[in-house]
Amino acid sequence: MPAPTPDAFRPARLLDSENTEEEDVKPFINKSYGRSRAGTKASGACVHCKSLKVRCEFSPGASACQRCIAGNYDCLARTRKKRKPAPTHEELIQRAQSQDMEIQDLLLRFDRIREDGRIRDWMARAQPDLRHTSSHPSEFSPYEARVHRPRWVPTGDEGAAEMACLSYFAHGDANVLRAPDVVRYCELYPQDVQDLFRVFFERINPFFSILDPELHTPGNLIWSCPFLFTVVCGLACRYDDSRRHMYELAIGFARTAAGNALVNGLKSVDACQAYLLLGMYPTPKRNYADDRSWMFLGVAIRMAQELGLDRPPSLDLPVREQLNRTRVWLNCYCVDAAQAVQLGKPPMISPDDFLARTSASWWQTSPLNTPFDVHLCGYISSLRLVWEWRSKALTKEGDAVASTCDHAERLVQDMYSWQQIYEQHSVCQYRILLTPLLVSYLRLTMLATGVRQMMKKGASGLTRSCRVFKDAYNAAKTVIETMLDRLYYTRQLRYAPEDQFIYVSYAAAFLINLLRPKFRPLLSDSEQQDIVSLVNRLIDVLGSKDVALDDRHTPALHSRFLENLLAKRNLRRSESDRSSRSDSGSPGHLLAQLSDERYHTPPNRYVWPDVGQDVSPGGSLVSSGGDVSPSPSAVFRQVGDPDMDFSMNHFLRAVSQQQPVPQYTAEIPASSAIPWSGDWGLSEPQATTSWSTYAAPTWK
Repeated sequence: MPAPTPDAFRPARLLDSENTEEEDVKPFINKSYGRSRAGTKASGACVHCKSLKVRCEFSPGASACQRCIAGNYDCLARTRKKRKPAPTHEELIQRAQSQDMEIQDLLLRFDRIREDGRIRDWMARAQPDLRHTSSHPSEFSPYEARVHRPRWVPTGDEGAAEMACLSYFAHGDANVLRAPDVVRYCELYPQDVQDLFRVFFERINPFFSILDPELHTPGNLIWSCPFLFTVVCGLACRYDDSRRHMYELAIGFARTAAGNALVNGLKSVDACQAYLLLGMYPTPKRNYADDRSWMFLGVAIRMAQELGLDRPPSLDLPVREQLNRTRVWLNCYCVDAAQAVQLGKPPMISPDDFLARTSASWWQTSPLNTPFDVHLCGYISSLRLVWEWRSKALTKEGDAVASTCDHAERLVQDMYSWQQIYEQHSVCQYRILLTPLLVSYLRLTMLATGVRQMMKKGASGLTRSCRVFKDAYNAAKTVIETMLDRLYYTRQLRYAPEDQFIYVSYAAAFLINLLRPKFRPLLSDSEQQDIVSLVNRLIDVLGSKDVALDDRHTPALHSRFLENLLAKRNLRRSESDRSSRSDSGSPGHLLAQLSDERYHTPPNRYVWPDVGQDVSPGGSLVSSGGDVSPSPSAVFRQVGDPDMDFSMNHFLRAVSQQQPVPQYTAEIPASSAIPWSGDWGLSEPQATTSWSTYAAPTWK
């Protein structure tokens, strides 16, 4: 064991530290012991001395250190800091939720700022064009200039319209501090909103009666469903002459609201009605393939099924709400059936739906039924007959053409029975006059299928005395004559849905097709002249200022399509000829009010209803020699002739390929001339599937 080292040989630093430690500890222990017994102070420096980083110096018997006594401080012993308790699981969840809400609020603010910037940029680009086309300061006084100024051009009092609507349409929920965007950016004051709703119920609801004016008021919809409120205002802007310049912006807000409602999972009867309105009154698109109206209708139908609208409403609901739910579902049924005919696809709703099957007397179940409910029930009856024909006649072995004619005759008898009811209970004269057009169009779609089948029968073919041909010819004429001689004089055609113009254009194209040399043996000279006269008058009406709102409106597009079909056969009358006929005072002739700039597309090899050329001989076709033809007046399809598809789906594709539609953009004014070079014929065979060629229905 080594000997202890003397103090003289230890390092000086170590000696000093040990002596200091002993000097520090001894008095500290003594003082601590003495004070602890007296209960005055614990060990260590006090709070004040610790802050100065010095030691406490005590006088004998004193309970406070000298520095605290000199400075008149409380000599408080330092205590150990208490640890903060760990947060509980519930507190962590609550904190995370609050942070999520704060982040979401910040993101919404950012999206709102970005959306406001985008809208302002659009308004800034559109403002010069609108001032050039709509503002004439020299012609108006300052007050009139303010009235005629587009309302969505900023005036400096931004937010005044929004605050006015929030105040006027008071609501119990004080947390709602923002009106729909259409109110803010279009500067719609309460009187403007009421005017737009009045326009909607006077000019749109009679054609597509889906809203109840007692239930869907602006004061209710602005809070309960801003989506439907925006759609109503946007559609009404298009048919209000003083606010038509706001349509582009307003309908843009409506489409944005439709997307937000779909993303956010909004499900309500009001939202379903909004989607139906957007599908029935779509914005013009450049190509038929870009049209998304069918998507809105599909969303509306699926949403209605999820809401249980396909079942009888609960008796616990108010009567008006019960009728509203049933009305929405019946409109879904009609829209779905009509779309299935046009697009050539099976319907989403079963044709044997319970509410549709039992709707014959629904229009008189309550005094609160709207006056238009009776027409809804009558239209459902006609559609059910069409689907009965589809399920039976096209799958029945035997004479399918004769069965088609019988079902078409049943449609006429059903129309007569409903017309008697309309005369007694209807208050809308336009809907009464519209019934023959709708029924004749449905008959034409059925009979056109029979015409195509007769042409494939070989030696029999089509003859002038053929029943299916005569019925199809008369049905097409009835469609056109109803619009020209009845509906046009009501001055309400410009407010009609685009489907009605598609129906009459389809009938006109069918008649024009009969003017081919191949079909002329089926018509007399007077009948051919009637077709030319009817179609020329129809072109003038569809393109007139009384019907077409602008060059992008659906009737104007179909007017150009029909004009090109006649021009291909050199049957379009000149402006001078039409003017001379109108000056002669001939009854029923309508003066043309067409645009100065007309667009023409050169004809192609195949035009509607051709779908391609069949070069392979078939057993059901007559050879080109024609030695088996039973009569010189018979018409049949020969080898090498293109096949014909009279379906509505093929017709719509032909129209869309003929002419693109100018888009609603600020850079393209409504009156600017846009040449279009799309082909309205088909340059190559296409496999177009018709709704009437399905072997068996997919629904049961």
